[in-house]
Amino acid sequence: MEIRYFFKAAVSAAIVVASLLSAHQAKAQYMNFGPGSIAWDMQMQQRENAMRMQTAMMQQQVLNYYQNQAAAANMHMQNAPFVPMQGVQTYNGPYINNGESYRIETVTCDHCSGGYNYRETYMGGGQTRTIKSRCSWCNGSGTLKKKVKN
Repeated sequence: MEIRYFFKAAVSAAIVVASLLSAHQAKAQYMNFGPGSIAWDMQMQQRENAMRMQTAMMQQQVLNYYQNQAAAANMHMQNAPFVPMQGVQTYNGPYINNGESYRIETVTCDHCSGGYNYRETYMGGGQTRTIKSRCSWCNGSGTLKKKVKN
């Protein structure tokens, strides 16, 4: 009777050990390279910190630009409320006051050729491939609408 219990316990222990070993081998095949793993070293952490710092600096520069532009607009409105403010750029050209007359012209996009951008990529073995991507300025139409003063 005691031998049967001992045998069952030994088989159960062997199954547990085998499953742990197979799980460890599967994990080694798909190793985690993130922070906290063995593969993560201090140099990788420093690179990660440098990229985060650069991103934060760029976000701060953009924020400062918009704050300065808003402050200049506020100052202009306080000092000369009925004079149009010069130098404000919008997506489709310079700011035009509501009292001025203007027309909308359709022009060809300067950022692409026919709505798409093409670039060559080397594939190895002397092979190249042309990659076609839609222009983000005109969304593939090849034309832009622009406000022009009369």
